[in-house]
Amino acid sequence: MRFKNTIWMGSLCASMLLSACNNEGTEQYSNKEPSLDKSNLQIASIKNQKVSGTILNTPFSVDQAVLNDDVLVIKQGEDFFPDVEVTLYLFEEGSVAEKNFETATMDLLGRPHVWLAAKQNDDQLPNKVPVMTGYDLALSFGKQEELGIPFKIKLISSEHETDIEGHGFATFDDIQVRNKKVDPQADTMDTLEHLARDYLLQESPDLKLGKTFGSSIYHFGGSYPKSGHVGFEIHNNVDGVSTVRIQLAKDEAGWKVSNRLSEGQLPQAHPVPVEVERSERDVKKNAATLMIARHLETNLNQQNLMPKVRATRVHCNLLQGEQKGTCVTQYRLKNEESLECHDNRYLVAVSKGAWLVEKEIPITDKFDAETGKFISSNYRPIGSC
Repeated sequence: MRFKNTIWMGSLCASMLLSACNNEGTEQYSNKEPSLDKSNLQIASIKNQKVSGTILNTPFSVDQAVLNDDVLVIKQGEDFFPDVEVTLYLFEEGSVAEKNFETATMDLLGRPHVWLAAKQNDDQLPNKVPVMTGYDLALSFGKQEELGIPFKIKLISSEHETDIEGHGFATFDDIQVRNKKVDPQADTMDTLEHLARDYLLQESPDLKLGKTFGSSIYHFGGSYPKSGHVGFEIHNNVDGVSTVRIQLAKDEAGWKVSNRLSEGQLPQAHPVPVEVERSERDVKKNAATLMIARHLETNLNQQNLMPKVRATRVHCNLLQGEQKGTCVTQYRLKNEESLECHDNRYLVAVSKGAWLVEKEIPITDKFDAETGKFISSNYRPIGSC
């Protein structure tokens, strides 16, 4: 089980207490308890069904539940901001496995804090409502498993038109679980990390894997095909820390490992083959991008920097006529506990049917389409170091 940082919890609690005192411009939560028959909220009586009901008067059916330390998030929807969501801050030290949380037996100050959220109409962002009192909860966690913990819940807040009930499984990471294994269909970084980690440990069970880095997913439209990669630090007793990068591809069966790169190889310089229809312009742009990625890879290896590389980005734009273009390379080097960002910009051109680097140009120069020349400026492109 891997825990994530919750150091911000203190400031979150302080902000919620302050918002409770502010009567202007925000929806307030009540300190009045709903008149409920507490016997209906006993853990033993929770229905054995998928967690469902209503949240903020919005129909709800759980798609995913994630447990980070003592914070339980139950949500519906696949977007970055879920359509409907409830978050419970349990304020429990240690694991919550095999523990119960019942408002009927808890002091008011010791109760979990609840945040309800739901998108209204066509809103892109959900409306969030803090609920510290004025609700009843029965929540029970089962035995801890490798990928998460089963739970059952009944939550009612009459004031906020919320009533959910049922059984679920909360994962420790942003993954989906099917038959007690990671579901390879889910398009999350944690899914790729789990699959890549399992692949490496099957090859070398004694491998000491450290932090991940440089994880990416490339979309080409639709559920598949897709490609991605994950980097791992490897700790050993000989030369300290080395790195390895795993490439993955997704088809109708889901994600699977397709290649293991050596420490001197960049994923952008050795892309996973993907069969998709591309315009002639995109084919040229991809060829330029591949060339500049290999140019970056060569430069980093010549300077013996690859063991320190933790992230890379390459991007090219074609100029008028599509025989020339500009490309930006960016890489981040690990220096103790920080990352140093470096970027370069190049003018590239087609020569004898192949893309080549003509010269390096300042990252701040802007291209003048009328004169076909680059003009000095103080402009820094979005995403530059």
